[in-house]
Amino acid sequence: GIRKSIGELRETVLKKIEVNADVPEIERLERQEFNLDTEEQHRLMAVSNEQIEKVRDEIELENIRKLYVAETLKKECWDSMEIPGKTLTGFGSKLEVRNYPIRKRSPDEVDKLEFVRTQ
Repeated sequence: GIRKSIGELRETVLKKIEVNADVPEIERLERQEFNLDTEEQHRLMAVSNEQIEKVRDEIELENIRKLYVAETLKKECWDSMEIPGKTLTGFGSKLEVRNYPIRKRSPDEVDKLEFVRTQ
C-alpha cells in the first residue's frame, strides 16, 4: 500500500544520501536538495521565523525593561547625589581612600538642618 511505497521511497532517499557523502565534493549535493516536500519545508521555515521574531521581540522588551531599571537606579542613587561616592587607589598599592557620598537635600531638609544647627 501507500505506507510500503513511502517506506521504500524513504529507504531510497537515505541510500542516496549515504552515496552522496562518499562522492567527491564537487559532485556532492546539498542536504536540502534531497527534500521532497518543499511545501512542508516552507511552512516549517515560516513557523520557525515566526518563533524567532517572537523570541526577538521578547528579548528586546526585556532589554528595554532592564535599561529602564538601570536608568531609574542611576537617577535615584547616583544623579541624586551632591557628592557621589568615589574611591582613590594608589599606583602599585592596595590602599584605598574613599570619600563620603552626600545626597542632595531638599529645601525643607536644609531648613530643618539649619534649625538644628542653631539650637
